[in-house]
Amino acid sequence: MSRGNGEKRSAQNLREGFEKNREQIQRDLSELGHRFQDILNPRHLLSRHPILTAGAGAVLGFLIVRRPAEVVRAASRLASLGAPLLLSALIKGDGSGSSEPPETPNENS
Repeated sequence: MSRGNGEKRSAQNLREGFEKNREQIQRDLSELGHRFQDILNPRHLLSRHPILTAGAGAVLGFLIVRRPAEVVRAASRLASLGAPLLLSALIKGDGSGSSEPPETPNENS
């Protein structure tokens, strides 16, 4: 691999570059994960979209008043569909979906 001025990079330089890139990608993914969790926070959604929340509540209230049996039936179906996912998350422990043990801090650093 050569640069514009004809220099060749050593394998060590390449590894260091890859390591820096990997660390930056990990930081960026972590930040995106935090943003995603913040965006999906119910309190955040309610405060950002109060009219949509009120509309959804009105529709749900109307459905419950007009057809309570259908609403209960749909809710029980959704609960039965989500039960296996909930069970697998509980079995794995933290719900992250990762089968690897969590990282522990290095005592030497």
